[in-house]
Amino acid sequence: MGMTAGFQCFNAQGQLIVDITDNLPRFIGSVFTGTAVGAFAIPAFAGGRGFAYSTDTTDTYPGDAVNRPIFQVTPSGISWSWGSGPPIRRPTTILYGVY
Repeated sequence: MGMTAGFQCFNAQGQLIVDITDNLPRFIGSVFTGTAVGAFAIPAFAGGRGFAYSTDTTDTYPGDAVNRPIFQVTPSGISWSWGSGPPIRRPTTILYGVY
C-alpha cells in the first residue's frame, strides 16, 4: 500500500496557503522532429501518464508559409506528422516527461 505524502504551508494565522498532494511532473528529455514523419519510443509512458509540449522559438514572420508538426502522445511514446498545410515543413523540439 502506498503512503500518502505531500506538502502543506500555512501562514502566521494558521490558514492553509499551499497544498500540494498530487504527483508533480518530471521532465525526461527532448526529441528533435526534423522534417520527416517520425516516432520516438519512451518506456516511461507505459503507465499512461506521459506529457509533451513544444516550445518552437524559430523566427516566423507574418505571411510565412510553414507547416509545423502535429504530435501525439501515446502509452508507447510520441509520434509526429505534418498536416496538409504549406509545403515548407518547420522542424521543432518536443519536450516530454511524466506526471
